[in-house]
Amino acid sequence: MNSEFHYYTVAFLAVKAGLNSLTAEEIAYASQYVDHNISAWKITGLAQPVVTQPTQNYNVVDRSVLNDILIPFHFLPVGPGPQNSVRRDRQTNPWDVRPNNALAKSLLVDAFHENDPLQIGIALHAYADTWAHQNFIAPLDDWNRLNDQLLIPPGGHAQALKKPDEWLSVWEDPRLIEPTVVNFDRFYEAARKVFRYLCVWTGTNFHEKETQVLDELTQMLRKGEGRPAEQRMLDFILTGLTPYDKTDWLAEAIVPASTLPSFEVPFWSTVNKVATKLQNQTGLSLGPREARAKPNFTTSRFYRWQKAAQAHRERAHRRLDQMFPLWRS
Repeated sequence: MNSEFHYYTVAFLAVKAGLNSLTAEEIAYASQYVDHNISAWKITGLAQPVVTQPTQNYNVVDRSVLNDILIPFHFLPVGPGPQNSVRRDRQTNPWDVRPNNALAKSLLVDAFHENDPLQIGIALHAYADTWAHQNFIAPLDDWNRLNDQLLIPPGGHAQALKKPDEWLSVWEDPRLIEPTVVNFDRFYEAARKVFRYLCVWTGTNFHEKETQVLDELTQMLRKGEGRPAEQRMLDFILTGLTPYDKTDWLAEAIVPASTLPSFEVPFWSTVNKVATKLQNQTGLSLGPREARAKPNFTTSRFYRWQKAAQAHRERAHRRLDQMFPLWRS
């Protein structure tokens, strides 16, 4: 999923569930920032330097990336036990992502028990992704292969490109008994479940509001059919939501330092731009990026979000250790 769901849809649903706009947007920002926290940062200017951990990275062959990033935040597995296969080959896989699975639900419930909007947003991201990423596993594996002719390695949903993450995409998954995938149907069900959880947390009777809220959401999305997602997001903004900017929380907390020479030489300028763009988009780098903490760093939303992400990661690891005792060996 992208920001159209993780931020705008979640914020819309949170407001409808009875939360004030500030809390709703904090939950939604925490949800979407999982995808934009790509770089590790070494932050100085404090009593002790702080080194953050990414929550998104595309290196599907690095075991630490799989264990600490992709599986806990994006590809929560269904786990061992009987499954009803939806594949043509009738195969099942305990690492397969299935929508609304028990692991994702347990992590979400844990976050609600913490009563922390940041932890709730992060857990909602992982939970909602069980619909978008269903029938895929995180590692590079033939389980994910859609087409033998594609040169793209079958890690996660890479062979399907961005299609599984888009609200209104319709695409083909030839592995499935029903190969035509209508994302709207999947995302609608994810939105319904997210709304219900938020209503339970706020003490709102979702039975009285669910149909109206989802009808309003559907109307807003359908009105934007044929337009790019960026334009459809304007309809959410017109409801009063603050536009999402992935740099907001970061800018409140740190001042990034240059990671490459800043000589006034065209070659180095080009190298710096390319390297920065690659790092921002993939998380691939030789180490943490350096930054200086601003005075309010330890109370900033960026820092508190990093702590919340670590709490989610640790909870996910504990549950995964129970499900797969040897998974990290």
